[in-house]
Amino acid sequence: MCVLLALARGAKQMIFHLFFVLGLFLALFFVQASAQACTTNCGIVSDIQDSGFVTNSENVSPLANVNHGFTPSPKIKNPSTATVIIWLHGHVNSRKRQSCKAQQNHPPRSVLQLGKEKNTFIYYHCSSVTDNYSFFKKKNVPDDGVYYTGRYANGSYTLERRDEVEDLIDDFLKIGVKPSNITLAGHSAGGWTALLAAAAYPEKFHAVIAFAPAFAGSRSKASVYPYWRGIVRPEQIEIMTQPNNIPKLVFAYEDDDFNRPRELSFLTEAFPVSVTLISQNCSKGHSTHRKDCQLSQTVSLMKDVIYTEKSIGKADVKATDGIISTLTSMIYDVTGYELGKILDDLFDVDFNNLTIVRSLREFLSDISEFFNRTVS
Repeated sequence: MCVLLALARGAKQMIFHLFFVLGLFLALFFVQASAQACTTNCGIVSDIQDSGFVTNSENVSPLANVNHGFTPSPKIKNPSTATVIIWLHGHVNSRKRQSCKAQQNHPPRSVLQLGKEKNTFIYYHCSSVTDNYSFFKKKNVPDDGVYYTGRYANGSYTLERRDEVEDLIDDFLKIGVKPSNITLAGHSAGGWTALLAAAAYPEKFHAVIAFAPAFAGSRSKASVYPYWRGIVRPEQIEIMTQPNNIPKLVFAYEDDDFNRPRELSFLTEAFPVSVTLISQNCSKGHSTHRKDCQLSQTVSLMKDVIYTEKSIGKADVKATDGIISTLTSMIYDVTGYELGKILDDLFDVDFNNLTIVRSLREFLSDISEFFNRTVS
């Protein structure tokens, strides 16, 4: 009997421990699920409580670096005539939260000078996003811009920031700021995020200004973490170079250990019309935007992008479309089907993709080959 009672007590304790472990497991599961569910589209939360306008004006609120416990929705007097420049800071470590008050995260002098322009307001958006951590191990999915090692989703932080910025832009649009008056400007991972945003929701804002865009670590450490520059970076470049007409002003530095102008040439190849890539060498490396030896030129170029009324790409596409239509008719009349078909093939190209310049180069190459075959 004593043995049976002891076994019963042991079984009871075992069941209690089993339910305790099961309850703990379920609690961790729901905490993880909640955390993952609120990495995007979570509204305005305390994680970005230091975000706000750096312009000290009674015409805007909230102001940056004022701890409200949460960040209130932006307010602007006369929003329909306001120009808003949203500053996106860089990221030192993708697995650690950034300090909103760190000086290197604040807008540089060149951007702050734009705040002197009429009805122009600089909004500092501080993000606490880090690479996602999953309680459960996940399999890698090709072309999603993320690579799992252990339980970390390497590269997810820039995609999360992209979605976070969309929520902020939506807030500005709701109060009456025009998309044509919103510019995303950022440094390093902030600039990279802005370029991702241009591909994701180009209809919601006007332009991108990116200082030394990067996110996948330095070139010198490429062999230490090969998946960053070998897998994640190419996948995000593919995402970034989806068709869009957003004007993009990109500053690149020859002594930058992350991306020199040559590492960013994929932008001009994908967007030969809408991208302006400026190469500078102030011997300040990745932080040149804060110690700009060509400050006046930088400010002037930014003003051209922000305030000039133009739609880079649309006019070029329309004009080129007309030229190609004319050439097609002429070639059908003069040379016959084969050469005309070459031009017809061009119409398979999405003109809004802004690859028309590259397509024309290919066209001229095809024309040359055709004539060489005909003559020989």
